[in-house]
Amino acid sequence: RLVVGLLFRNGMSTPYSPEKLHVEILDHAGDLVAAGTFDASRVEVKPGTSRPWIVVFPPGAVKKADADLKRWKLKVT
Repeated sequence: RLVVGLLFRNGMSTPYSPEKLHVEILDHAGDLVAAGTFDASRVEVKPGTSRPWIVVFPPGAVKKADADLKRWKLKVT
């Protein structure tokens, strides 16, 4: 499994509260390490603030167990 800590920052003038988030982690080589869609209905970020959130990818969501995570990229849609 893979655990990732995220910090949501809301630069908008309205609250940000997504229903679901699709999260992908890419390693140093650009290969997909883990992907999943998460229930984000409890996430609300007030305007001009930030909020931490922990994402846990279960073992089945990890696609590349030997990933080089010295540098990695996060994609959230």
